[in-house]
Amino acid sequence: MSAELNDRILPRFFLLLTASAALIASCLTPLDSRLSEFLALPVCSDLTALLLRTGLACATMAGLLMTALKVKAANRLIVYLQISALSLLLQWWLNKSLQMVPMPSTLVVLFLLAVQSGGAYRQLTMRLEKAAADHYGLLLKEQEVLAAKLALLRQEEADRRLLASDLHDQVLQDLKQLKAALNGLSSKIDAADLTPIETLIDSSSAQVRAVMENLFPSVLENLGFKSALSELLRQTTLKGGFRAHLTCPEEVPELSPIEKLLLFRIVQEVLNNIVKHAQAGQVTLQVEAVPASLKITIKDDGKGLPSDFSTLTKQAEERGSRGLRYIEQRADLLQAAVDWQSAGSGTTFTLILSLVREQNHQTEEVST
Repeated sequence: MSAELNDRILPRFFLLLTASAALIASCLTPLDSRLSEFLALPVCSDLTALLLRTGLACATMAGLLMTALKVKAANRLIVYLQISALSLLLQWWLNKSLQMVPMPSTLVVLFLLAVQSGGAYRQLTMRLEKAAADHYGLLLKEQEVLAAKLALLRQEEADRRLLASDLHDQVLQDLKQLKAALNGLSSKIDAADLTPIETLIDSSSAQVRAVMENLFPSVLENLGFKSALSELLRQTTLKGGFRAHLTCPEEVPELSPIEKLLLFRIVQEVLNNIVKHAQAGQVTLQVEAVPASLKITIKDDGKGLPSDFSTLTKQAEERGSRGLRYIEQRADLLQAAVDWQSAGSGTTFTLILSLVREQNHQTEEVST
């Protein structure tokens, strides 16, 4: 803002005050004429003398104003005196040569106007610079907070991945070995007696795999965003017992890995809420790249949101259910806007993520 002030407003400010000097010179001519008559100085009021007087007033005002704006405070008074002395010398010479009316009163008014105007302009500039510095400081703090949150998120996802790897390498392998050992006993024990145990082992293995995928969606890393959403929707329909439809572009190249992961987690949480609370029969998940942004819409035909939705959200958090809060937190990390709408029956969740971000404000990528 300060640079804009100097580039655009300062020339106009300078021109306005210089033009004011010409007006002041013309208005104070009668007063200066009386002073000249009192001092018995020869005066002439023809057009040439008036133009010279006006020009000298403008030049003097320009010099005083430049001094008020540009010269350091320690040297400002000396320069003021130098300009005033030079103006008086020119007035004496022009009066002696052309009988131009001297302008002592005009010089005093110009001096006061330049000093006050320059001081006011400096104060305005300093305030704008301070406001800009404060705003920049707030932006830096916001970026630091965002970076810290992203660092925590990266650590959380790394821990999830490590836990999923441990489940695969230890628990799942132990279940496989247990099943193999049971198969080895089939020749000694009635196979019918082993069937319930094998079924339980298969069920436990499936649940471990589901937990692994929930902890770290490997399909997102290996097959891409659309495939990850498709698999998530398929698993959710099995749990929720509803029909589902997905519309999504093959890939959104503007998204970084961390943004894809955050969006996946948000969609995952919304679908979990539908399974737990909506009693829906049909769910539609739509991802579309609208101009300069990504829009995700999740619609269901369930029972809709209660009228006291915000109150229930707080009560849910108090009970330890923080799903909606997690959605908001991840949306904040993405700097995305989220909205919930319900028209009696059914709920529509909308997320809009801007794909046009300045380089310094882009979401960091996560190393996976």
